[in-house]
Amino acid sequence: MKRFLFLFVLFLTLVFAFLRADGKVREPAVAGGFYPADPEELSRVVDSFLAEAPAVPIDAKRVVALVVPHAGYVYSGRTAGKAYGLLRGISVDTVLLVGPSHFVPVRGVVVYPGEGFRTPLGVVPVDEEVRERLISSCRECFSVSEAPFIREHSLEVQVPFIQRVFPGAKIVPLVVNDLDQILIKKAVRAVARACRGKRVLVVASSDLSHYHPRERARQLDGIFRRDLEMFAPERMLEDLAGRRCEACGGAGVVLALAAAREMGGRKVFVVDYSDSGDVTGDTGSVVGYISAVVLRPAGEKEGRVKMEKKALKGPRYLTVEERKELLEIARKTLEVYLDTGRMPDVEVRNPALRKEGAAFVTLEKGNRLRGCIGYTEPRFPLYRTVMECAIAAATEDPRFPPVTREELDDLTIEISVLTPFREVEKIDEIEVGRHGLMVIKGFHRGLLLPQVPVEYGWDRETFLSQTCVKAGLPPDEWKKGVKILSFEAEVFGEEELN
Repeated sequence: MKRFLFLFVLFLTLVFAFLRADGKVREPAVAGGFYPADPEELSRVVDSFLAEAPAVPIDAKRVVALVVPHAGYVYSGRTAGKAYGLLRGISVDTVLLVGPSHFVPVRGVVVYPGEGFRTPLGVVPVDEEVRERLISSCRECFSVSEAPFIREHSLEVQVPFIQRVFPGAKIVPLVVNDLDQILIKKAVRAVARACRGKRVLVVASSDLSHYHPRERARQLDGIFRRDLEMFAPERMLEDLAGRRCEACGGAGVVLALAAAREMGGRKVFVVDYSDSGDVTGDTGSVVGYISAVVLRPAGEKEGRVKMEKKALKGPRYLTVEERKELLEIARKTLEVYLDTGRMPDVEVRNPALRKEGAAFVTLEKGNRLRGCIGYTEPRFPLYRTVMECAIAAATEDPRFPPVTREELDDLTIEISVLTPFREVEKIDEIEVGRHGLMVIKGFHRGLLLPQVPVEYGWDRETFLSQTCVKAGLPPDEWKKGVKILSFEAEVFGEEELN
């Protein structure tokens, strides 16, 4: 019976597609429902959402991809608009628009074959050149069909934002519901080839968890957000498959992140998170929404790292020789542990390194985070703390699979030696580039190191908001009574001392 109903619905969808489509321009399917049908009202609503973009110092020219929600504008329009609004004023040739197919089953990535999408604001043409490059680059990955696009709202609701922010841009609409690692790699290479010579923005459309109580929704959405912020599409794919998080457009987000990485993206900044309960007041059953931008580095890898380190204002208690010794200890520890499963015997005579100390060890691979674990209070001599944290960062960070011996040569090591914590009495005491933060409320606690806001270009309020998010709290919780602790850190890495 279920199979009959499925086939019947599919048949009706195909008939609907045949009757509505003229083979050239897709007509709007959800205007007047998901968003206003009147052009003037639609422009006014979209512009009001764009105006709510946060005042964060992000260079819009560095953005290579967006992740945005696709519910009705009354529910998720603000969250989407805050991300799009950061990009006003830049020029884009083509938007690669990726979303799920809610009504028609699809295999691989399906490409829209028509000439454009119509909304009440006019017609956005399809970039036929990029589309044909995609298809010819990997026929195993990409197929062509009109049917999945006829009723699909996940892409349609993005188009008015594109029209207001990037007038003159073309689009390449894609839908995808499921991908394996092999197809993702092939599709990503095809996307990179197809986009050469053009200013392309990848936009992934997805809502998050559906119809859970708010507390459970935030647990699920927190895992998705963690994978997003860590720029870990492979981990996201695993978490989606393992049902540790939910996203109806998850496959498209994974594809977009992997493609953005191939196009030079290195950092993800989450712009906004909300849920339907913020509008309805019903927190017993909510849908989650998130928006984020993916950024290229400000310059070449080496120059960017040096710039970030110089921007830090932390203490310098250790000599260059002591820093170098700690880094050598960390690397030797990883080499021996990954070979034998044991911590090496290390002889340390320097009294500065034998004093108890708190520290974090950060591992990066290709300028992307690969693990970070630390002690916030002194428990061991400093050199031993570094050894313990190096092993934990490589093998116990829940955001990543364990580091393998084969990839160790591709990793760079950074150490942050922490000063004692002190409670913040006035917000203006916090200095970006000098202080790290810990936010505590009940069982919630989150910590961000001093280098994090420098890397992202955050101001003080954004730093506080992101620390709250790290603690699993709403971004503005720091205004409502949380315990805020600050600390300083002496930060140094192998690239700095080589």
